[in-house]
Amino acid sequence: MPNERLTYLLVQASRKQATAEEYDELLGLIQGDSTGDVLQELDELHAPAAVTPFTEHERDAMFEAVLSADRPTKVVRPFFRRWMAAAAVIALIAGTYFFVARNNTQAPPVAQKPANLPPGHQGAILTLSNHQQIVLDSAANGSLANEGGTTVQKTNGQITYIAGNTNTVLYNTMTTPRGRQFQLVLPDGSRVWLNASSSITYPTAFTGNERKVTVTGEAYFEVQHDASKPFSVVTAKETVTVLGTHFNVMAYDDEPAIHTTLLEGSVKVSAGGQNNIIRPGEEAVLANNSLQVKKTDTTNAVAWVRGQMALENATIETVMRQVSRWYNVDVKLEGDMPPTKFFGMIDRNVYLPDLLSVLEAKGFQTRMEGNTLIVSAK
Repeated sequence: MPNERLTYLLVQASRKQATAEEYDELLGLIQGDSTGDVLQELDELHAPAAVTPFTEHERDAMFEAVLSADRPTKVVRPFFRRWMAAAAVIALIAGTYFFVARNNTQAPPVAQKPANLPPGHQGAILTLSNHQQIVLDSAANGSLANEGGTTVQKTNGQITYIAGNTNTVLYNTMTTPRGRQFQLVLPDGSRVWLNASSSITYPTAFTGNERKVTVTGEAYFEVQHDASKPFSVVTAKETVTVLGTHFNVMAYDDEPAIHTTLLEGSVKVSAGGQNNIIRPGEEAVLANNSLQVKKTDTTNAVAWVRGQMALENATIETVMRQVSRWYNVDVKLEGDMPPTKFFGMIDRNVYLPDLLSVLEAKGFQTRMEGNTLIVSAK
């Protein structure tokens, strides 16, 4: 059976666009699969090599959940009414893969479901040099302001700067509250993607012999090469200096470490008197005042730019910090948390209850109190 057809049917179902005929075809493939080819292909499609393959019992449970799902009678009906015990459910629902290290076999009763909160969206707040704030979510395309001869404009979901004949240097700040992200083209043509709960402060014109911006939270950069003007990204604890390159800086205050990950070029990371050069496929990790360089999977670092949430040996605490930022909720962990580890990718377009169903299937319970998501375990 071709991978392409299986992928198509799963994507159609996950988007609630599968026809009754397509649903029947998918169920027919599963029901008629006496050799386990469908299961094998699901593993190949979605599972990283480092993940232990599903046991026969887990696979049976996964497909039992599919077969017992409500069948649509028209074009749009939810594909799943309940979730499978195995955490591979996200591979079917979101067109991604998501695995949990096995540490128990019994799932507790599902707690009260949170509100059907949507994921984050494109949006930000632009603060001009005169402290005027522009909400970019609702701002129309076109010119937004004139900053010392430089025109600020919004075009196709991003902010750009068109320089005039001026040596005046003013500073703007773009801020993405929780649940929002945005794109920016700096005055030199460098591109910036700003993740949720982040900010970047920058001049409206690079007039000196350097280009310097300040970042909180997380940002991905594609820097225009200019050997005469090194580009620097300053965070609360370190400075990243480049000439022209693609890299990601993750410097949230609530994370235990600052990660600088390089995709192209070469950068120097400086912190507390320590200096390290990193190359493509490496990341510099600043934790406990120690700066270390190691090999890394760069696709995980920039997954958020592609609309995915990457988890690599992540604890429940790590997962919930990402959930808090992207779904704009406060999170409280109640009681002792089990040592469950999460691996894989989650589509950031899924609604919150869909994501939380996976946690509930692995021994966690969730409930909402106001805007606070409370997570507990049995």
